[in-house]
Amino acid sequence: MERKDDLQQSLKEQLLYRGLRPLRGRLAFVHKGCIVELAVDESLYRGPYVSVLERGRPVREFRLQGGAYDWDAIAGAVVDVAEGRTAQGRSGTRGAPIDANQKLAEDLRSMLGANASHLSIEPSQATPGRVRVMLKEVELDALAVVQLFAAVSRALPPAVPSH
Repeated sequence: MERKDDLQQSLKEQLLYRGLRPLRGRLAFVHKGCIVELAVDESLYRGPYVSVLERGRPVREFRLQGGAYDWDAIAGAVVDVAEGRTAQGRSGTRGAPIDANQKLAEDLRSMLGANASHLSIEPSQATPGRVRVMLKEVELDALAVVQLFAAVSRALPPAVPSH
């Protein structure tokens, strides 16, 4: 447990040195008026690590590399998270669902890679957490049809029986 406390203290000193003001009582830093929280945890096999959080969820993790942490990269991640929030405007939530949908669509495109040439993947403008996927006209063999049917049936909500 002492290692985590030492890491937290080093983290505060190193990020203060890089221009980020730590908050008292929590492991958080201020950049341009935005508060970015960090977490220090320890894995059983790889030891202590630092997580940069955005809205309570880890967006980047940093581990020892060559016996030291990359303090500049940690500070950069804090700045990136803070500036990402300030880009949404003062209200903070107005553009968030659309931005999340855009990221979801980009992630899906990158996961599919070259296999997505027949798919049109766009963020949903109406529903948070959804993307629109459209299949362009393509000829399929019988096995591909069965596989497509299985994938589509898993993605669609269950049908409500009409009485």
